[in-house]
Amino acid sequence: EDDYLSRLPVSIINSWYQREGYLKSMADLIEKELQSFSEPMEAMIFFSAHGVPVSYVENAGDPYRDQMEECIFLIMQELKARGINNEHTLAYQSRVGPVQWLKPYTDEVLVELGQKGVKSLLAVPV
Repeated sequence: EDDYLSRLPVSIINSWYQREGYLKSMADLIEKELQSFSEPMEAMIFFSAHGVPVSYVENAGDPYRDQMEECIFLIMQELKARGINNEHTLAYQSRVGPVQWLKPYTDEVLVELGQKGVKSLLAVPV
């Protein structure tokens, strides 16, 4: 109802996970941060996404999990095109309450990676 605000241009981005600018920016940041490791190609890239209850995905049809998985695939595809072939994984954080949330859980995956002997980890929030 505000005259000024109603004249402002509006752009709607329904989803961002597959946008070229986002993917290239993420790849740029990852590539830069990998250089801080003594052995950049040995560092595992650990993507950590915010979790949602499983019921949102399975019962309500929320595309979030599929979008996160595709986002990681696309970022890794961009990195591979640059010659970066590090191992990577995706886990979900921020679960709350008694309901089942998307898995794997970040805290559990970190323990598993340590048990497997992973010594270098680049954490990347998506």
